[in-house]
Amino acid sequence: MSTTEPVIFEGRRVSLFQDGSRGWRIRSRSEHLKIDQILGHGPESWARKKAREVLESGEHKKSPKSKGVLSELVTAYESMPKRAGKAASKIAVYRLTSCVRLVFARELADVKVSEINAAFWMAYIAKRQALDVADISTRRVENTAINAAMRCAASIFIPRLRPAFLSAGIIIAPDATVIQWLPTIRGDKPEVMDMETAWRAMDERGPLWLAIGLARFAGLRRDEVEHATAAWIQVDGEATYVVLQDRPTEGWLSKTGRKYRALVIDSELAAVLRSCPAGYIVQPAAVDRSKWFAQVPQRWMRKYTTARQPLHRLRGLYADAVARLTSDAITARLAGVKAASEALGHTSTKTTENHYLSGG
Repeated sequence: MSTTEPVIFEGRRVSLFQDGSRGWRIRSRSEHLKIDQILGHGPESWARKKAREVLESGEHKKSPKSKGVLSELVTAYESMPKRAGKAASKIAVYRLTSCVRLVFARELADVKVSEINAAFWMAYIAKRQALDVADISTRRVENTAINAAMRCAASIFIPRLRPAFLSAGIIIAPDATVIQWLPTIRGDKPEVMDMETAWRAMDERGPLWLAIGLARFAGLRRDEVEHATAAWIQVDGEATYVVLQDRPTEGWLSKTGRKYRALVIDSELAAVLRSCPAGYIVQPAAVDRSKWFAQVPQRWMRKYTTARQPLHRLRGLYADAVARLTSDAITARLAGVKAASEALGHTSTKTTENHYLSGG
């Protein structure tokens, strides 16, 4: 490898040398001027002229364009070894799907990798805030949830995963993880009364009662509460469910793309849902329906909970309640199996379950 005097460009030294059979080469590892390029064969005077042409063209400063679509990126992401477990990886993909649907109203297969950049995250913030331009200065209760969603979705694009994507032919935009984090509210408000008691004490079983009830006793997200119709209600025996799945004919797509049934665990709410007329379950008397759902239920909740994410707190309470119901059901079943086993004279409850109980 033969080295000669460096080329001076914009006050910085760029090494010029002959790299064996590949000919002349220029290289700079400076943070402000990164380049490593083969120029070819020729005399030194030619190499110096060629080096200056390359540097002045600015090609080395241009960021490489991202290739492929997000569905291909997700396939590569799910197959690569990483610190995140399978569950965390799936959640990240679900989050990304939700963000993309909100911003572009498209699926992962229809969005280029290059479209995920700093502008994408700003657009996502604006969509979540129902604004034309994102407000990144006002402290809002919802900001914590927005930040969490972006952090989770953007974890797919972190720098340490990019070499693996590159080996699959996928180039991530340099600013794919450049996010303007929103300021959060400091401190919690004191809790003044039990929210469930306040909900049951409402004079009217109207839109607010239904909206809070669907979040607390069916675990629905805000978007799901807003778009739920009577057609989503399913009665199975004595149980009442809200069926959550993509409904393209209604112009609504679920957050995860999966179909599942949310069990309604309050008997009064279940009875009201079973008798709902056709159309939206929650029908507020508001000109701007989306704005009502974004503000009114949260405003009511903030009076009764210290949680920074009021409706999400209701989902948490729902999950706790379902877990308790499941635990109680399992305990009751085990007690029943044991009693049946003793009555039948079996030495093992497995014999009773496997050969005598239906559903065993």
